[in-house]
Amino acid sequence: MAVTDRSRSGSALLVVLIMLGVIAVLAAAVARSVSGAALELSTARTAEQTDSDLRAGIELGAAAIHKLGDDMRSADAAIDLAGRRITVRITNERARIDLNRAKIDVLTGLLKSNGLDDNEAASLAANVVEWRGGGAAEKPTNSESNQRLGGLPQSTFGAPPGSQPALAVKQMPSVRFFAHPVQLLSVPGFSKTLVKQLFPALTVANGDNRINPFIAGPDVLNALPDASSSKVDAFIEARDGNVSRETATELLGVNKDLLSEDRASGWRFQITSTPHAGRVRRSEAIVTVDGDEPYRVLYVLDETTLYPR
Repeated sequence: MAVTDRSRSGSALLVVLIMLGVIAVLAAAVARSVSGAALELSTARTAEQTDSDLRAGIELGAAAIHKLGDDMRSADAAIDLAGRRITVRITNERARIDLNRAKIDVLTGLLKSNGLDDNEAASLAANVVEWRGGGAAEKPTNSESNQRLGGLPQSTFGAPPGSQPALAVKQMPSVRFFAHPVQLLSVPGFSKTLVKQLFPALTVANGDNRINPFIAGPDVLNALPDASSSKVDAFIEARDGNVSRETATELLGVNKDLLSEDRASGWRFQITSTPHAGRVRRSEAIVTVDGDEPYRVLYVLDETTLYPR
């Protein structure tokens, strides 16, 4: 009888242990599920907050441009929101070299100032011009031109129905445009490392082959033909002092045809969100402020995509 009782007690204990094990597994699964849901919720909230701060920064930058008028080329603006402060550094994109407009000697100078030798710099600059359609190899065939026109009838583009379209198509140039500086990776010879080096000096929103030296950084100024580190240093010291602009420009010693203080329609908003508690977040928005629209966003760079990795 005692043996039977011990056997029953052992079986009951085994059942209890199994149940406890099942409960522990279920508890762990629930904990993981709750933890995962909390993490997803936190990530979603962070993404929503980041997007909200970005939109606030863009609105603030665009409002500052409209308020400060046509003479403004760079400015700072800030606003306090619930639990955080948004600051925006606004700079006209004439401060950077336009990949779609820059002449080959400026592109060569930029590459040389980033450590490439004369031959390699000239070769890669030529590749950029060729990619844009500047060489004979980029001229389209008739069939390629028709494809680029989406297969629409030639009469859609002004030729009368039934006319021979070949001549009109041949006269259409083949042109490609950089919509984002990261597309430089598509040009032969450009590595991710090199593009990352060049990225801060480049834009697609200048709209001209000239730059404004009074808002450009040293990396852009050193790219100009006939510029040198000593000239650039002297110029920057002069422009930040009480020297006249004409005198400062003489110190830079470059062709004045490459310089312009006119305002481009493109702007760069460097947006910083500083919460009362938590991590500071940074992003950049490249926008155009022109015409009837308050602004148009060309592209955005967040902390993970600010420069190509």
